[in-house]
Amino acid sequence: MSLKNAFTIIFGKLMVKTLHLLGRDAGNFPGLVLWTINKDCLKAFKVDCPIVAVTGTNGKTSVTNYLSHIFASGGKKIITNPEGNNLDTGICSLLLNHCDMRGRVHADYLVLETDESHVPVVYSKLNLQTLVLLNFFRDQLDRNGEVETLILKVKKFLETFEGNVVLNADDPNVARLGLANPNNKNIHYSALADIRAQRISLMRWARASSVLSAILSLSMTIISIHISASSIVQSVVLAILSLRWR
Repeated sequence: MSLKNAFTIIFGKLMVKTLHLLGRDAGNFPGLVLWTINKDCLKAFKVDCPIVAVTGTNGKTSVTNYLSHIFASGGKKIITNPEGNNLDTGICSLLLNHCDMRGRVHADYLVLETDESHVPVVYSKLNLQTLVLLNFFRDQLDRNGEVETLILKVKKFLETFEGNVVLNADDPNVARLGLANPNNKNIHYSALADIRAQRISLMRWARASSVLSAILSLSMTIISIHISASSIVQSVVLAILSLRWR
């Protein structure tokens, strides 16, 4: 380890320890400080396990938490960011909280919710194995700009990334990123077929009563959202579990 990286880790660990002694949360602040003094601070960490990153406009937290729970239920040691610190500085703080004084991070898997605009920044410095892409919508225009700008930023990262890419086949903006690099192992998932089947089943069930039909008509949007979220999580989990892990 270089002197610069050694100083980065020791200084960062001291910050985390001090914050804990003061009863404060060591969430984003330590990473923000380290990123300010060393833009390559993530390179100081030695991660000895596969990293799974989940990104997209909507659903990152749910999918990340489900994946972490499934892996943990299998007896695996998981490091994740359930608090949602998904920017470069937040992920830096997370690793600081879990590394030793030499920057070594020991786990079976890192499952990291990652802001879509920060994927190229974070994983140009950490060895990512699997990227899960959920969806892209116009969001936070003051920070991300138009959605096409964000998509092109992720596409540029994928052009040099050689790993597993789990893609939402129901979102054309995500599906087209599967063409960014022929060396990637692409796995596509789809939830629309399951959603349509559930809707047809509900409508058939409701036809028996005009009251039920009226209730179903009023609540279809809520039901559809619930089914969609459940189906997407299920599809992503199945796609992830089909991968080969070391």
